[in-house]
Amino acid sequence: MLDPFHFSVSQFPSAEYLKLLESTTWGTSEVLYKIKNVNEIYSNSPVQADYLTILNKEKVLAGMVQYTKNFEGILNGLKASYISSVAVDRNYQRQGIGKELLGQSIHFGLGKKNLDFFYAYIEKGNKSSVKIFTHHGFRPIRSFSVWAYLPQKQNYISKHTFVIENGVHLNSALLNETINSNSVFYANRDYQESVDPEKYFVLRRADTGEIIAGTQIKKTVYEIVKLGGIGGFVGTQLIKHHPSLQKKFSLEHFSFLQLGNSFIKAGYEVDFPYLLDYVLKLFSKNIGIFFIDEHSELFKQMKSVQTFGLLGKLIRSEADIWFRNIRLDSENINNLKHNPWLISLVDN
Repeated sequence: MLDPFHFSVSQFPSAEYLKLLESTTWGTSEVLYKIKNVNEIYSNSPVQADYLTILNKEKVLAGMVQYTKNFEGILNGLKASYISSVAVDRNYQRQGIGKELLGQSIHFGLGKKNLDFFYAYIEKGNKSSVKIFTHHGFRPIRSFSVWAYLPQKQNYISKHTFVIENGVHLNSALLNETINSNSVFYANRDYQESVDPEKYFVLRRADTGEIIAGTQIKKTVYEIVKLGGIGGFVGTQLIKHHPSLQKKFSLEHFSFLQLGNSFIKAGYEVDFPYLLDYVLKLFSKNIGIFFIDEHSELFKQMKSVQTFGLLGKLIRSEADIWFRNIRLDSENINNLKHNPWLISLVDN
């Protein structure tokens, strides 16, 4: 470790840390990307977080974000520390700084009252992160996947007429009741810890006003540096010989919108794309990205009506949920391991 250095904690991200995040390449050997609107995501976030950094004089060598999460769902009443956005300056990598930062963050988290466990998401194949988290006692406990959704641009045939409502507040009594009844089987639920609690989109039946589906958005701008596998071949090689397809589907023209905190009332699965297409058009995006547990009821509902299509399969990627216990008993650990997770927009 470089000397002298010091560890810093703040409730606001420093300009140096945001600059480090902007320059960081994320992903695995198959998928590499950068996040282009870092300042917008973190500087305007309504969610309270601790920003932890290691500095040499005034230079940020490494940093991360630590959220304190109060769980609902099957794990109702538990309190966890979620570790996110771990970044190390490329000029100081492989010098033990990332390991030191994670150790300091665990020590900091243990100083909080009533914390039950730590968790983090690590993309499959990210060997350096796996090594660091394993060293500090983390282990993988569940997996989730990233799927892509393209507007279906079809004529919807339904027994009902629908109304889409923008900006429903997550504290709405009717919305809360609907969400609770449709997400009861998740190990965790944290709709209230939202990137924007006043902007939740719902699909209602026009005749009864009943809420039958909902979703939320997070504006994340990605720059894809590398995409391997079949998706990369299609995105970079195959379609370059077809100008019309290249304009629409090449990596340079992909425009993403993260969609999450979603639910569908049983029996209305075929109508969910109506809501998704509306939201993507509203924000002028071509593709929606879902971070989703493939063992969840929501995923089964979306797959039952072929929501994702071919592109979703082409650029699908996977990540693991890594966990470090503090004081959970075996029953709660089994609940973590064997029940679907709701991957919220705060968590990615």
